[in-house]
Amino acid sequence: MVDINATSKPSVVDDVQVLTSIEDNSSSIFHKTAKKMYGTDLPASIMLLRAGSRVNKSGSLMFLLLGPQNYQICTNDTRRVGLSILSIKPSNKCRCLNIYYKYG
Repeated sequence: MVDINATSKPSVVDDVQVLTSIEDNSSSIFHKTAKKMYGTDLPASIMLLRAGSRVNKSGSLMFLLLGPQNYQICTNDTRRVGLSILSIKPSNKCRCLNIYYKYG
């Protein structure tokens, strides 16, 4: 993990625009779950949506990036208005960017 803030205890502290402390061709794409990275379980998607609905103003768009599933569940005051499927190369992982609209 690379960060510009040493208090987050990353493995590398560097300017991410130049990454001078990392050798050329020495890194690869990696994926860790929230459990491994932060010591917590992955949050429930509906809980993320409820929290976003609670803090966002009426008329706001909310974007929720999830795994490859087509997540259509909504809260009482949100509606899903869009979905964009993203393919992450070179690992060929698919992610769904769910777009929600917050109603009154």
